Amino acid sequence: MGDGKLEQIETGLEVLREAARRNEHLTSHIVGILDSFEDRIGRLQNTILPVYQQTEALRSKQQNLEKSLKLIDEVISYYNVSKEVDVIIRNGPSGASLEEFLQAMTQIENAVKYFEKYNPQSVELENLLSLQNTGADALNKEFRDMLTRHSKVIPPVAILEMIEEDHSSQQNSSMSMPEHVQGDLKKLAEWLMLHNVDTYMNVYASLRSNALLKSVQGLKDYQKAQSLTMASPSTGSAAPSPSSPVMRRNSRNPDTRRTRIQHAFEKGASKMFQKASAAVEHSTGFGLGSKKSDFKEDNVTDRESENFMILATAMLKLMQIESQLMLGVITMQHRIKIFEIISRDSFDLLFADGDSIAGRIKKSVSRHEFSAILTIFPIIKCLQTLQPGFDEIFVGSLTSNKVNHKLTVLLKTFQSNGMRALEDFIENIRNEQTSQLPKDGTVHELTSNVLMFLEHLTDYLDTVADILAQDPNYTAVPVMSNRALDETTKKNLLGSYIKRVLQQLNLTLVTCSDLYYEHSIKAIFRLNNACYILKCLQASILLDLLKTKEPDCTQNYIDMMDDQKKAYLIATWKKIEDKLFGSDDIPIAVLQAGKLRDRDRQIIKDKFAAFNKEIGEISRLQQLYAVPDTELRNSLRKASRDYICTKYKDFFEKYANVQFTKNVEKYVKHQPEDVASLIENFFDVS
Repeated sequence: MGDGKLEQIETGLEVLREAARRNEHLTSHIVGILDSFEDRIGRLQNTILPVYQQTEALRSKQQNLEKSLKLIDEVISYYNVSKEVDVIIRNGPSGASLEEFLQAMTQIENAVKYFEKYNPQSVELENLLSLQNTGADALNKEFRDMLTRHSKVIPPVAILEMIEEDHSSQQNSSMSMPEHVQGDLKKLAEWLMLHNVDTYMNVYASLRSNALLKSVQGLKDYQKAQSLTMASPSTGSAAPSPSSPVMRRNSRNPDTRRTRIQHAFEKGASKMFQKASAAVEHSTGFGLGSKKSDFKEDNVTDRESENFMILATAMLKLMQIESQLMLGVITMQHRIKIFEIISRDSFDLLFADGDSIAGRIKKSVSRHEFSAILTIFPIIKCLQTLQPGFDEIFVGSLTSNKVNHKLTVLLKTFQSNGMRALEDFIENIRNEQTSQLPKDGTVHELTSNVLMFLEHLTDYLDTVADILAQDPNYTAVPVMSNRALDETTKKNLLGSYIKRVLQQLNLTLVTCSDLYYEHSIKAIFRLNNACYILKCLQASILLDLLKTKEPDCTQNYIDMMDDQKKAYLIATWKKIEDKLFGSDDIPIAVLQAGKLRDRDRQIIKDKFAAFNKEIGEISRLQQLYAVPDTELRNSLRKASRDYICTKYKDFFEKYANVQFTKNVEKYVKHQPEDVASLIENFFDVS
């Protein structure tokens, strides 16, 4: 076993030795091949590399030659630039396309740079510089001429259409200047700014400011002409001049357009003013407006206030156009200053108008002409609506501070005038003269005026609330003017004012009623006014607003009316009651016995005679009294019938059949049903 194993091991070793010898032989053979390959590659490299290097050198020389030829051509072209572009430059941008002219200017600029660097003493440089200056002047002039040609005044009718349609500034920019013109102006401005010719910006500011001012002034003049036409006493209208926007655009009706614009501007103020003026045409000095004969020149009419609101809105729209036009023409760092120059004169015109109206309204309020309040509120609301728009176009501008300051001052002026007018209104109720107290006890003109005024205020809930929010009488902590009020707060504020007004009105009416000699008409007067107030409250939003501060207001007025009904019945029938059922009343037993003394007969005669006299006088007076409300009138008649007819019937049945006189018809003149018929004629002057 051991020998066999050893033999196998030796056999294996021999095999391994043989394999190692073969491997060594192969390795030697491969090394020989590699050495031979390396030798061949070396010989190839020595042969090819010189050829490659020579070829690369030739290629590089060729490229240098091409560059040299190109540079030579370019240099030669510089010498030809003045001849090539001379005609284009001399003719100016108007004689060629703007693109062609700008391209010629670029050629001149490149040639100038070459000669300034390599041949500054060249005569050709002088020619090029002369052409360059001529071209720059031409571009500057073209910018001015193009801007002058297209900075047209926007016609008033077009501005009114713009306001009516409420287009965006991007859409409206085309009204001022065509798009291709805007594009050319941007190209010109870009070249001028790139070459430090910045005088064009002053030209731009001056021309656009002039166009804007003329557009605004034109709208003002057009509004004035329209106002004069509407106010013509002879025909009520006037034929427009051939140059007027109306004649130029006779296919459109500017009056109809104006009406639509007025509606967009909450021109309910106009209707309210007319309604109020008509209702108080015979006012005693308290009313919402003056009589025509008392009209003062410094009164602000509703048309003037409308015109101012239209002018302010037009200003915003026109400024939006200007803001859009400046993009690409005026660089960002200069835009603020240029925009300020453009808008300055036009804003001064607008603010001068606003200051004038505010001052005249203040004078009207000081004269207790409370129609001025109807002028204030629409203007305040308009300015509040426009202010965010002005803020947006002036964002980041120092001008914004100036404009906002003026707008804020103007707005606060109107608001302070409004606050003063609201407080003066209450004071005027307190000081109401009683010389015009209605003789028939009907609703006092004061009452109808006050309720009408309060109803007008509800149309401007937001505006009035903003004003009241600044007054400590209505809020513990005044609210910032730029802070939005929620609906509940607005209603509470106006509700507080309505409560104050009605409280003062009720006190004044009570004071006025005390001047009546007859107690019955005093009660009628109070009833009429309380009924009128309640009906007006119930027929409008006034009741809901008042309930925010006085939840039981309806019941309070009902209780007030019930008290006055009782007072009326007592005042009207007390004398008759005392006569019919006085202390001298004859016992029923005496009457049934039929044994009347002369004294008893006289008592009965006196009772009937007194009744006849009193019922006649009461009937006469009551027919002179007025109760306009049908429901109240019927209620009072029924209350009188219920109150006196039953009592008179008892009296009549007790005494009418007693033999107290031979001339019964002389004393017994009224049957019980006759008294009811007389009462049916109460409050009927016919």
